[in-house]
Amino acid sequence: METSDLEPQQKVTPTQTSGTSVSSALVSAGEATGAGRNCMLAIVPVRVKVTKRNKSVLTYAFLDPGSSATFCTENLMKRLHAKGWKTEILLRTMGQERPVKSYGLTGLEVSNLEGTTHLDLPRVYTQDRIPVSKENIPTQNNLGKWPYLSGIQLDEIDADIDLLIGINVPKAMEPWHIINSQGNGPYAVKTLFGWVVTALSLALLWTYLNLLQ
Repeated sequence: METSDLEPQQKVTPTQTSGTSVSSALVSAGEATGAGRNCMLAIVPVRVKVTKRNKSVLTYAFLDPGSSATFCTENLMKRLHAKGWKTEILLRTMGQERPVKSYGLTGLEVSNLEGTTHLDLPRVYTQDRIPVSKENIPTQNNLGKWPYLSGIQLDEIDADIDLLIGINVPKAMEPWHIINSQGNGPYAVKTLFGWVVTALSLALLWTYLNLLQ
């Protein structure tokens, strides 16, 4: 179901259906009250390709330090003409759990828009959608509200958010440079893929922290 809000927190654990091993993953989440619309998340434009192929696909990637696994949409898998294997994961949402069919993929790599920096992705699992909204993508226009971020240039593309990179890709999370927040404004982090700007509403942050307990 499509929604502009962030979905509830999700946990992914392995099932024995396919014999594949999926590490426990926590997908960051917001509440369903609309607080997510007021948040800018660590979402950055990237290129994704199958290793040793020339064709790459533009998409947005959500850098989620709350997830120990990496996910992509089935749409991205199709656009890449990537071949995966069928598997099943146990999806836990707010204390409820259900098996979810998925595909496992290997041999994907991600780079910045210029294609000058590359990272090999570990095993990637598919989901119908990444649980964040395009409204959560920081834009250059957003930054005009905060003069201390005036030196940041954000690249923008016409694409969906088809990739979630978890903490199992630590190089993607590594901060090259940090601009601290001022007042209630956002903070910015320069990563391998470019600048990301993050601003969580207090309502979203409170919900997120409660869900982690």
